[in-house]
Amino acid sequence: MAGELVVVDVGGGSSEFVAVGPDRAPVAAGLRLGSASLTAAHVTHDPPTRDEVERMLAAAREAVAAAPPARPRDLVAVGGTASNLVRVLPAAALDRTLTRRRVAEAIAILLTEPAALAAERHAVNPTRARLLPAGAAIMAAVLEHVGIDRLRVSEAGIREGTVLATLHDPIGWRDRLPVLARGWVV
Repeated sequence: MAGELVVVDVGGGSSEFVAVGPDRAPVAAGLRLGSASLTAAHVTHDPPTRDEVERMLAAAREAVAAAPPARPRDLVAVGGTASNLVRVLPAAALDRTLTRRRVAEAIAILLTEPAALAAERHAVNPTRARLLPAGAAIMAAVLEHVGIDRLRVSEAGIREGTVLATLHDPIGWRDRLPVLARGWVV
């Protein structure tokens, strides 16, 4: 599984995982774990307290444990959670990379900023700003689950990948995902 590519999309109510590699059939799975549902279950303060974040981290780790097992060479995060998290950290915005350390830094920053201030300071939608600590907790859990230190953030999404795959092979794209994905890995 050393050559796998895993794509994760953390949404508000769920998170989706797609794993593709040369030694196994492509796997796609969804988890009932999203930044809105995690926030609703654990956060009553704005900004969230350290205890609330710790509870979100624990819940995220427990839920992500049900994700498909993977040891990817590359982990790519797509969607609003990932693209907004990089806005919190200037260095991450420059190289579109989140590491475990950067995710922890983002959480530390978001613990000090009410959602309205975070939205203004980081050019994030105010509703999204309220959910970012939970999204960061999920990203931290994903990095731990797959056992790597960094992920790349892409503005593209899982749906766009499906469109590209069907353009390359309208009929047999599912069977050719390992080959198609290898051609797109940077």
